[in-house]
Amino acid sequence: ELFRASNKDALLGSLSNVFAPETEAIFIEELVALAEGREMLRDETQIRTLDGEPIAVLFTVHFAPPAGDQSRVVVTLTDITERKRAEEALSRNEQMFSTLVDAAPFGVYFIDSEFRLRAINKGSGAVFSGIDPLVSPAGHAFTPRADAINNGLAGLFDPA
Repeated sequence: ELFRASNKDALLGSLSNVFAPETEAIFIEELVALAEGREMLRDETQIRTLDGEPIAVLFTVHFAPPAGDQSRVVVTLTDITERKRAEEALSRNEQMFSTLVDAAPFGVYFIDSEFRLRAINKGSGAVFSGIDPLVSPAGHAFTPRADAINNGLAGLFDPA
């Protein structure tokens, strides 16, 4: 089903059509893992369906004991094409969002649920001109400095 083969013979007779150039590296890694006596190898790679469509897969191979016994190798391929597409779309959208926020001519402030200032864009500079640094580290978050919030943002933060 994964390879869109009509039957087992169609798949086994066409294995060379299934392997993409990216697949070669994973098979070399598999041989190394077998020679090193590892129990398992897992990696992402790309293969092709019998009609030539590329698909992303999670390639997992388990070497059953005793190590090196090639008669006990279990290989699984899990189609992760949709996940990879979603990851790529998310990455593009994050980049677009970041670009838009950075280019905004007005101030954009990111505040967490505890009203800590997490990040600001370059457009915020006009509001906080002359204050250096704008934020000071406090643990894993950035907390606005007292003098930095006197310029119109004081109402956004709980008084300490």
